[in-house]
Amino acid sequence: EALGMAMRAGADPQVLQDIVNVSAGASRMFTDRAPRMLGADFAPNATVGIFLKDLAIALDMARRHGAHTPVALAVRDVFRRAAEAYGSDLGDTGIFQLYRPEESGRV
Repeated sequence: EALGMAMRAGADPQVLQDIVNVSAGASRMFTDRAPRMLGADFAPNATVGIFLKDLAIALDMARRHGAHTPVALAVRDVFRRAAEAYGSDLGDTGIFQLYRPEESGRV
């Protein structure tokens, strides 16, 4: 989302990556995934389908224990949209296609 929003605002996505990677927003996932997303590397290292399976397990456990999980539900919805649009074998970085400026209105 951050990369797509930055690109829509006219920001250089590389500058955003550099800033995030040295700020409180830094994470191993962002460091690994952002360059792959921007490079259209959607290889299935971890597929959308696997994320959906894992989210289903986590959400089922949360439901059974009465835990409120609005963020996980929102994430599941995004991965479902990606699976519907591009297939569940798509690499997880492929969800970026939903947010690219040229994909306006997808999410």
